[in-house]
Amino acid sequence: MYDVVVIGQGLSGMLSAIWAREEGCRTALVTTGAGKIMQSTGVMDLIPGSDGNLNEWMGIYHLGSWQQSRLNDAIRKFKTLMNRLGYPYKGEPQDLIPIVTGSGRIKHTALYPETISPVTEEGSAVVVGFNELTDFQPLFIRKNLQKERPLLSIDSIRIHLGKYSQRLMTQLDAARLLDQRDIRTDCIGQIKKQMAQKQIGRPDLFIFPASLGEDEWKETVGQFHSELRAKVTEAPGMPPNATAIRLNDRLKREAIRSGVRFYADTTVVGANMDGEEIKSLRIKTSGRVSNLSGKQFILATGGVLGGGFEITPEGIKESALHLETDSSGVMARLPVNLYPVGASKGVQMICHGIVGGVYTLLSTYEAVCGLRQSVTGGVGNA
Repeated sequence: MYDVVVIGQGLSGMLSAIWAREEGCRTALVTTGAGKIMQSTGVMDLIPGSDGNLNEWMGIYHLGSWQQSRLNDAIRKFKTLMNRLGYPYKGEPQDLIPIVTGSGRIKHTALYPETISPVTEEGSAVVVGFNELTDFQPLFIRKNLQKERPLLSIDSIRIHLGKYSQRLMTQLDAARLLDQRDIRTDCIGQIKKQMAQKQIGRPDLFIFPASLGEDEWKETVGQFHSELRAKVTEAPGMPPNATAIRLNDRLKREAIRSGVRFYADTTVVGANMDGEEIKSLRIKTSGRVSNLSGKQFILATGGVLGGGFEITPEGIKESALHLETDSSGVMARLPVNLYPVGASKGVQMICHGIVGGVYTLLSTYEAVCGLRQSVTGGVGNA
């Protein structure tokens, strides 16, 4: 029997498992697929699709003022973890920063990795694309960004990585190539040559696809910054973004290293109840159904996009444990030892199809606090 069983391996699932292990809990994680982090941008938004402030966010998510201190604790805990894992995050939810996306649009975000830099209102920038990447078009990005930043002088260039594939190359493929110093050096030489030919002065910022290295991102960003003598930033867009892959891979490695037991390619098909408590999950692996027992359970299956909820003619249904829900996906009778996190808390928490990274951090932190209180004899669900 496990102390904690986590269902789902997105951001909320893996953070729940890692933080539960930090509390000394024997932890298992059940996952059907790869998790939705890999389809994200790797940044943590406050209100998805909006530049609303912290007060608006608290109103949308129906949060009390006392939860702001918990939010600060959650962000501090996340940043501490990511610093330790070698992929630091910056930013604060009280001070959103503007970043450029892979479409050239500006979005405001709360937390972002060190590979991303804010875009200023004025100054100069150069958008750099790779011939091998079809989903990052420098000219298109430049024109869109110019509409958002009319006082910013923007140029665009294209260079080649020098490697070709029989299939379309992704931004992750480019990131892996840029892990190699000789390829980086060649790219920097091409950038300097094109800038000289087009008489482009040294800009304040270089904008790249989300491809500035995978494992060697720090060396990649550092070399581009020092040799081009300007700030560099990634512009996350269509997946896969290296910004998100780095986050996913580091969290998964840490979960495995810390002792989380993964039940991969496993589907939860129901739960065995004893009154108001879940005693075990019914799981299906390779056609075989078995039980997985635990004391506490964390539901991190996501919303409709994540597969945690299913929209049917009769309404919204919870798809993992098959528990009864109301019209917004909130469970009618929440088991006392079940902690929904992130989008699993119901569709009322979702904006534009997703819940937003900041709320995910808060709800995950609160769930782990609830586990701690339960173990020490406190209340059940936080």
